[in-house]
Amino acid sequence: MLLSLLILTAVLLCGVLAILAYSIVRPSKRIWPPPAQQTWQYYFVWLLTLLSFGGFIVVGLLDWNSLGWAAIVRWPIGVLLIVGGNVLAWVGVRQLSLKTTSGSKGPLVTDGLYRYSRNPQYLEDIAIVGGWAVLSASVWAISDDTGWRFCPSQDGDSLKRMSCPNDGNDGLRGEAQSGQ
Repeated sequence: MLLSLLILTAVLLCGVLAILAYSIVRPSKRIWPPPAQQTWQYYFVWLLTLLSFGGFIVVGLLDWNSLGWAAIVRWPIGVLLIVGGNVLAWVGVRQLSLKTTSGSKGPLVTDGLYRYSRNPQYLEDIAIVGGWAVLSASVWAISDDTGWRFCPSQDGDSLKRMSCPNDGNDGLRGEAQSGQ
């Protein structure tokens, strides 16, 4: 089930990226930013975005702490990134306006957070996603969503990026679970 959800999430995210690429190549027929609110393009892109982020959250929950990271490390860092990213994202929404943030045309904003970055909300989204990856300590949430994982090599001393076989090995946590 986890692999199926991971694949679905990756497909949805690739769909969002494909829509953005299409919009860059064919600006006269763009999908994002939408031509107006209340259009199919507006709802379609937001639906794909929300489903892909929702899938990312569920993947982290289903694979919770598969890396075996100590709670004292991952909780403060993860929560700080998630809360800080959300606070700054909503500051950016307030400075830009909810309508403009949602893809409608608006004035060029050059003060506040936009004084330092043209896309501060993307940076905050990255902080939120990174915070969730740290908090969930999930190999799948941290991986590049291609189904690849970091697994111990045969000698047990190094890590290799490879597709992990179903051999009872727990990814980065270490030893096979054979009772040893």
